[in-house]
Amino acid sequence: MKSLVIIESPFQLLSAIEAQNNFKIDDLIIVIKYTNNPKTNNQIDWILSKNSFKKIIKLPKFKKISINDYLLAFLIFIWKIRKASFNYIFVGEPRSVIMKCFILNLKHNNYYLLDDGSSTIIIQNQIIKDNDSSILNQHLSKGMTFRKIFFKILGLKYNFNISANFFTCFNLKSIENQDILKHNFYHIQEIGKKDSLDNTVYFIGGNLSEIEAIDQEKEVYLISKIAEYYKIKGLKIIYCCHRRESKIKLDKISNISNISKLYFPEYPLELEFIIKNISAKHISSFCSTALYTSTLIFKPDSSVMFKIPVEYIYEPYLIEFEGLEQNFVENSMIILEENYL
Repeated sequence: MKSLVIIESPFQLLSAIEAQNNFKIDDLIIVIKYTNNPKTNNQIDWILSKNSFKKIIKLPKFKKISINDYLLAFLIFIWKIRKASFNYIFVGEPRSVIMKCFILNLKHNNYYLLDDGSSTIIIQNQIIKDNDSSILNQHLSKGMTFRKIFFKILGLKYNFNISANFFTCFNLKSIENQDILKHNFYHIQEIGKKDSLDNTVYFIGGNLSEIEAIDQEKEVYLISKIAEYYKIKGLKIIYCCHRRESKIKLDKISNISNISKLYFPEYPLELEFIIKNISAKHISSFCSTALYTSTLIFKPDSSVMFKIPVEYIYEPYLIEFEGLEQNFVENSMIILEENYL
C-alpha cells in the first residue's frame, strides 16, 4: 500500500527520509510545497537528488505561496473522490491547516506529524497543558476565511479534532491516546566520516534579540563570556550565524576575542556539515534546534547548551525557553552549562 508525505522545508524532508527508513516504506509519494525562498527550495531539491522516491509531486514555485494551498486542496479532493487509501500519512508542518487536511480527509492506517524545528516541543507542551490537541487549530484565523470557504465547497474537513501523533527526534511526553515515536536520525548518521578541527567549537547563533526575546547588549555579553569559557579550554569559536541575525549584532560579535570567524551557512546547519564535509567535534548554542539535531546526527565529542539567566529573558518567552531547556537536557549527550558568567 502507498504512503504519503507532504513537506515544505529541508528539515521536514530529512525527517521524512528518516520515517521512510524507520517504517521500511517502499512505495512513498512525496508532495513538495515549495516556499518563496529560492535558497530553501534549492536545499530541498539537493536532498531530493540524493535520495530515491518512487513518485514526487512538485508544486509550482509561486511567489505567493498561499496559491499552493488551493492546489493541495484540489489534490486532496481528487484523491478523496477516487477513494485513495494510504498506509502512512506524514505531515511536515504541524501548524499548516492544508497539510492536516490530508490526514482529516484521506483514508489511512497511520498518521504522524513531523518535526519542524523546536516548534514541535512548544506545540506538545501546550497540548499537555490543555490536555487537548485543538491548539493545532490556532492558525484557522480570519485570514483563512476564503480558503475555508474553498475547503467547504470541496467538502473537506479542516478542524483538527484528533490526536496529534508525532514522529520526532525530541523527547516528548504524551497524553492519553497520543502516539509519539522517537527517532535518532539513524539513517542520516550513515553518511561517512568528515574532516574535523579538533580545537574548534561551532557555536550556533540565533536571532534572540531580533525577536526581542532578550536585549541585544545582553546577548552579545553572554557570547563574550562563552568565548572566555572556551579560551580557558584552549578552544576557538567559529560562530555560525543565523540567517535573521542583524549586521549590527554580528559586527559586535566578530570583535569578541576568541571568535575566530563568522560562518554564514548556505544550508540548514545539519545539511551544511554534510554537504561541506565538516565534522563538528564540539558544538554549542543557547537553544538552537540545530544543537539538538546535530548532536543526534554527528555525535560530537562535546555538545553544550548555555543557560540564559532567567532575568535576561523577556517575560513572553520565559515558558518557551524553559520548555526547550528541559527537553534538550533530557538528551544525555547535551550538557547544560550554567557556570560560565
